[in-house]
Amino acid sequence: MTKLAYYTPLELTDTLGLWRDNINSALGLARFAAVLAKSADYTLAQDADVVVCDATGGAFTITLPASPSTGDTYAIIKKDSSVNAVTIGGNGKLINGASTASLASQYATKRVVYTGSEWLII
Repeated sequence: MTKLAYYTPLELTDTLGLWRDNINSALGLARFAAVLAKSADYTLAQDADVVVCDATGGAFTITLPASPSTGDTYAIIKKDSSVNAVTIGGNGKLINGASTASLASQYATKRVVYTGSEWLII
């Protein structure tokens, strides 16, 4: 005979919360809250997690925040098929050892995280 397990409401809430957090983390949803659409030069403040770029009207630069916190993460995507590039500027901090990174083709994406001293593409 199988014994039934009983959970208090608090135990059940904690368990469901853990499952939700694990699922969101696995899907990459926990980090993405705010989405910005840009088609010209823009400097990020901590106002977005995802920047969707349209360079149809010309090349431009998305500049990362000047004072990031360790663990800050941003995803930048070029959605158009034009030949115009979107440049990601490090704002005085290196991105994988360089001062900038570039998105040249349609749907090209860079996701960056700040380590406390530099940006890394992940």
